[in-house]
Amino acid sequence: MEPYLYDVRTSGGDYAGSLTYILYGLTDDLTVGVIPTFGSARTRGSVSARRIAANDLTLQAQLRVHRSKVGEAIPTISVLLQRGVPLGPFDRLGDDPDRGIGGGIAATTFGINAQRVDRLPSGRALRTRVNLARSLPATANVRGTIVFGTSEGFGGKARVGPTTTANMSVEYSVTRRVALATDIIARWTRPRTVAGQVNVAGTQTGFSSRLPSGRSFSIAPAIEYSWSGTRGSYSECDGRPRVTDKVDPPHPSSPSTR
Repeated sequence: MEPYLYDVRTSGGDYAGSLTYILYGLTDDLTVGVIPTFGSARTRGSVSARRIAANDLTLQAQLRVHRSKVGEAIPTISVLLQRGVPLGPFDRLGDDPDRGIGGGIAATTFGINAQRVDRLPSGRALRTRVNLARSLPATANVRGTIVFGTSEGFGGKARVGPTTTANMSVEYSVTRRVALATDIIARWTRPRTVAGQVNVAGTQTGFSSRLPSGRSFSIAPAIEYSWSGTRGSYSECDGRPRVTDKVDPPHPSSPSTR
């Protein structure tokens, strides 16, 4: 079990939450488990009372296909399969959109994780990771005010296009307790559409919305500090340009990515 507590702050507000890797090794190379999350969002200037709620759940299986030794040219390679289960609030939000912390749509993710460890002349370890993932969301039936930007009286379907993520991270152990790390993350998203009917005073009106494809790139330097073998802290500065003020929680991937 590997729990994380975090607080993501942006110009639009903040999201405080937790995610916990509950993983079990069926064999030396096959790991299965779940990643439950909890969270609470607050938009800048909001007067609504803050609420903590269960957020989306991730089911995960990871198979290691090659185990590398320190300094070996071929890295440790694993294949990853995840299924996102939308448990967090995402529709029928009423007049409190801050309750909308969930993704709202189930998704299947396929990924490849690679990791290499080198021992430097100083004796310290340099760890390099590369992770590639492709997420394929389904279509969801939604009602009322939802995280995709509709109003009360709406009923219809929401569809999010596939998302491809590439992440490279480098981590250097300065001491036994302190490590410096940098993540380089690129993400490509396909269009998102919402279509349905809005009922206003008994009158049905068609509604549709489409967000175009997008891409983002970020470099996130970080400092890690471990005060014991099982406890530590992690501080990261995400340099990704924001295209919206909506506060989004981090998405779980795998402990091998950090």
